[in-house]
Amino acid sequence: MEANASEIGLDTRTIMAQSALELIFNWWIIERLKLLKPGRDIQGLTAANKIRTILAQSTIPFQVPNHFSSLEAIIDQNVSDGPDAIVLIRNAFVHSQKKNRIKIQNISIHARIEAIKLALWYVELSILNILKYDLIYRSRISKAQRLNQQEEQVPWNVKAPTN
Repeated sequence: MEANASEIGLDTRTIMAQSALELIFNWWIIERLKLLKPGRDIQGLTAANKIRTILAQSTIPFQVPNHFSSLEAIIDQNVSDGPDAIVLIRNAFVHSQKKNRIKIQNISIHARIEAIKLALWYVELSILNILKYDLIYRSRISKAQRLNQQEEQVPWNVKAPTN
């Protein structure tokens, strides 16, 4: 909830959103679904891979949406997708080494805003899936300008087109 509060700084919102995703991973993937066991199964599992595990469970794409052009601009050999981008930005905020301070200064404010939108979208869809919601929802990452055009089917309930 606090990660969604616009009066809180982007740094805090990003940290909170990633913490929420890690909480979802631990509660849903490990404790409820028992897809992985605590300890050895998750030892060495990166934060980005924990997020990817949640996304895979919900059929949520890993890629940064094309219209998130500022976030797309940071995709390179070290940042391959949305989870990587979110973790990179969060780590640059949290770890105070000089290289991270330089990193965050080189990431545009627009990319940071897109990263928090993407992270919150991951949280929202994960919660909807946990609650077994399978209808339409209003996508916070939609490029549509009008609210009624932002409604989409949840990804885990999208039917493949038939020929």
